[in-house]
Amino acid sequence: MGRLPASIHNLVEGLGKLVASYKLPDVYKALHYVAVETALLHHGLGASIIEPPKGGAFGTLVPLARRELKPPIRDTIIWMYRELDRSTPFIVSEGSVEGLTIELSRIIVRPVDAVVAHDGLSLFEFATCAAYLRFRRSMQAVMVDFVFVNPPGVTRYVSTQVPQGERQSLAGIARALARELNAKVFKRSSYVDRIVHEHGGGGWSSFVEHLDMEIIAKELAEEASSGCVLVFSDHGYDIVLGEEGGLYVTHGHKLGAGMERVVLPLSRFSFVLVAFPASFV
Repeated sequence: MGRLPASIHNLVEGLGKLVASYKLPDVYKALHYVAVETALLHHGLGASIIEPPKGGAFGTLVPLARRELKPPIRDTIIWMYRELDRSTPFIVSEGSVEGLTIELSRIIVRPVDAVVAHDGLSLFEFATCAAYLRFRRSMQAVMVDFVFVNPPGVTRYVSTQVPQGERQSLAGIARALARELNAKVFKRSSYVDRIVHEHGGGGWSSFVEHLDMEIIAKELAEEASSGCVLVFSDHGYDIVLGEEGGLYVTHGHKLGAGMERVVLPLSRFSFVLVAFPASFV
C-alpha cells in the first residue's frame, strides 16, 4: 500500500471550484477530457485525436478545467507510472481485507455505519464525488490517505484474498470489511463496471456519455446523510489507445501489450472515500 499523493488532494480541490459553479455531469466530462489530453501529451502523442466537449457551458468550463485540473492530473500520472515501475515487488497482501482493515482502523477515528463496494470506480469518480459532497452538499468527504495497488487491474486479485469462510467476491469483501469495522450495513454496486463493459468498447467518448455521474454522487450523498459511509473499489478502468487510433475503455488491459497503448492505467489503483454529515464534526 502506498500513500495518497498530494496531487490527488489538489485534484479534489480543483474539482471543487468547478462543481460549485457548473453542473456535475459537465464537470465530469471536462475532467475526463483534460485528463486524456494531459495523458496523451505525457506519452508524447498528439491530443488532436480527441475533441473537447462543446455547447452550453463548455466554452468557459473547459479552459477553466485545464487551468485547475491539468497540473494535479499531470503529477498524478507521473505518480501512477512511478508506482507501477517501482523495483519493489507487489505482495499478495497488497489488496487483502486484513491489510485494508489495519490501515483504516489506524486512520479513521469515527465509527463506520455503512460500507459500500463500488466495482470499477476509478480515481476520477472518487475525486468527483469528494468534490461534490464537500463543495456542493456541504458534507464531510475525505479520500483516505492511502492507496492499494491492484497489479492486474481485475476483481479476482482482491476477491481471492477474503478471509476464510467468506465468498470470494466483491460483496464478500464488503461483508468482511463491514464486520471488521463494526458497520451495520454493507452493499455492492456494479454500476461503473457495467458501463465499462456495455459502452467502453464502443469508445472513450461513448463511455463518458453513458456514465451518469449524478447517479453515483447523489446516491452516496443520500447514504452519507445520516451516518458515516466508507466507499472503496476493487479496481478502476483503463483508457486505451487502440491500433486504429481510437480510444476505448476497459480494465485489466496488459501494460505495453502489442500495438495498443494504455494511456491511463486507472484500473491498477484502488481508493477509499469516507463521507458523513457536517454535523458530525
